[in-house]
Amino acid sequence: LYSYGFHHSLYEIDKMKILENFKLITFLRNPIDRIISEHKYCMGKHAGDPAILLAHRLPPTGDPLYTASNQMCKILSGLEDLRTISPREHLEHAKRNLKERFFFLGITEKMDESIRLLYSLLQWEAPSLSLHLNALESSEVFPEDLLRSIAERNQEDIELYQYALFLYEERKLQIQENQKKSAPAQKVFLNRVVYTFDKKLEGSGWGLRESSSI
Repeated sequence: LYSYGFHHSLYEIDKMKILENFKLITFLRNPIDRIISEHKYCMGKHAGDPAILLAHRLPPTGDPLYTASNQMCKILSGLEDLRTISPREHLEHAKRNLKERFFFLGITEKMDESIRLLYSLLQWEAPSLSLHLNALESSEVFPEDLLRSIAERNQEDIELYQYALFLYEERKLQIQENQKKSAPAQKVFLNRVVYTFDKKLEGSGWGLRESSSI
């Protein structure tokens, strides 16, 4: 949930008590890509604002080696972000919430497919395309020690992402099966009829004066 310039965790949303009339929807992204993207965004847009950098747990130097850790688990666990709560506890609660509380789970790397599935679930007409904005340059190469360091600090987020991929594929099959069951029978229309007068012509309305089928 994004409001008043802030992103809210599930813990904060639950405290607001606004979920009775809303469906929970979330998209998960590869944690390493997400952290690099967050770092680039903050250093680009908020480089001169130490308070913003601190809030994102990013150092003013722009070195993402010590960036935020396991933020996805903390946001989705429904637990308060306290030092007394371990990353594993956040992870297990986040897994349970993804499975039991979320109406839809999408994957950023499968955005177009996720959007189609979501629209299908909502029984909306799916858009023909989705825009890809604010994306990382695919040609960028990052040092191995940097990627390894980020991964070490985000083991729980990586595990949550792998679980989300499994859950996504499982639900995709369910949505597709439900589509097949609920899809109306396709009508077949002929574009040509050959009549040879050797059998009854089924139907009615063929003759202007007929009162019953021929």
